[in-house]
Amino acid sequence: MSAPTPISIDASPMHRLWDIPELVQEIMTQMDNGSLFNAILTCRAWFDPAASVLWAEVSTRELFYLVSKRSAGWSIVTYGGGQDTAPLSRYARFVRWLCIRRDISDGARYALLEVLDKRRTQPFFPILRIASLEVPDVSWSGIAPSAALSQRELFFLCLSPSVAKVILSLNHDTLSRHDYLRGLMGGILSATPQLRSIQLQRQFAFGGHREAFLDSAAPLYHHALQQCLDKSLDSIRSFSADLWALDPRIRQDLASLPSLETLRIKAALGNPLIGWDAECARYMTFLESSPVALPRTDGGDRTGSDKTFPVLRVLELEGTSGPLEQILALTPSVVDLSIVLHSTDLSELHSTDLSKLTSVIGAQCSELQVLSFTQAQRTPRVCGKAVADRILAKLRGCRKLRSLALHIDGNFDDDSLVQISELWPEMEALTLDGGGGLASTRDGLQLLLSRCNNLCDLSLRVTFPTLKPLPGTHKRPTTQRYIKFRPLQSLAAPPHVASECLYAICPNLHICDYTGWAWEDVAKKLDRWRV
Repeated sequence: MSAPTPISIDASPMHRLWDIPELVQEIMTQMDNGSLFNAILTCRAWFDPAASVLWAEVSTRELFYLVSKRSAGWSIVTYGGGQDTAPLSRYARFVRWLCIRRDISDGARYALLEVLDKRRTQPFFPILRIASLEVPDVSWSGIAPSAALSQRELFFLCLSPSVAKVILSLNHDTLSRHDYLRGLMGGILSATPQLRSIQLQRQFAFGGHREAFLDSAAPLYHHALQQCLDKSLDSIRSFSADLWALDPRIRQDLASLPSLETLRIKAALGNPLIGWDAECARYMTFLESSPVALPRTDGGDRTGSDKTFPVLRVLELEGTSGPLEQILALTPSVVDLSIVLHSTDLSELHSTDLSKLTSVIGAQCSELQVLSFTQAQRTPRVCGKAVADRILAKLRGCRKLRSLALHIDGNFDDDSLVQISELWPEMEALTLDGGGGLASTRDGLQLLLSRCNNLCDLSLRVTFPTLKPLPGTHKRPTTQRYIKFRPLQSLAAPPHVASECLYAICPNLHICDYTGWAWEDVAKKLDRWRV
């Protein structure tokens, strides 16, 4: 490879390198009285603590500065050869988090490769714990470009046996190159025996790639990553991925990992600003129609093997009902479950999906202790008491619940609180956010608190009628406000507490409307709730 053209960049003052003579000179210039010996002692005493803070989290930008030739001021110029490993070795022993940035220039990459290659036989970053790779923003045509391959090689040279977590930011072009991905995963697994967590996220360089990414997501796993999951990920305890990991083949192989304790599947495709869109919905429709062998509940033989997430404890899912049902059916040991339910058709009400999922949870997750269930698309105009009662009844099988949060379409009332207190008397945290608000009274709250003695966190969405009717009518509109009571002793406040002491009654009270009459009305209703 020919040497690249000299380049110049600005150094980061935050990571400025202080050589011992330079530090001594800096200290001496600010000392009115003192000796060179005292200055040297001061410099040496503070060098390691300062470097361990400044260099704990760095990227290729700081590494490039280490191997560069400094000229006047803060301009840095580097050339193709002759770099010394001493500056990098001096600071590499402090690095715990390293990111290979996607915007690294060819010259900087070449210089780092040359320096790191001299120490290939031993780890350059002995205490590195988290390694992050961002692929270059290049277009793949025919074969993999040298920039992407050298970026991968640089990442391998930076890896250390101490690495416990790897973060891979992949774009569409990278995902379409199965040979590149296979080599990437193989190199990571062979160099990191203590690896415990892999995080895959979508990297957005420029627009127009979302739909193509969705089209190539399903075959990606089968061709590129299956051998790695089958043979080399037995030590993985945590796995986080975007929507494409809901592919049926991935579900089955993830379920076979013997040490997997935490599984997080997101629907936003790695970019929270995009959220749930039409392409995402179409892809979820495709996944729901994908065939997969579910475990049998009659004790018979399963297709494949006993792939049931043997030690999974924490499960966070986001998507539509089809793939989520299939994952839940494989996770009987989960104790902490968080679900965000989407609909493939944004105009379609999905109370049926909600009912199906809660049925699976109640039947399969008997060890569940923490449940958070959220409907992404709310339809308050069709909320009814029957929906809430049906959901609570389906969760009857989760007898060990200690924390329950329901953000769903349904009206909760006194009967709901009675049902909750009967099913889970050991409840410690409860959040009820129905689309129609909480139609409860003081009696219902009293009963809940008297039966659930351990309850220390109660959050409710309550409907408050206003005191002023609409102009020209006798109707009084209602306003829903989300109220949190912490601690619950606030419900037993003395009767003489007035509305101006509302925050003393409920320290963490959240109200949407700040007009005076609305506050008075809220205070009156809280008075009626006091035990």
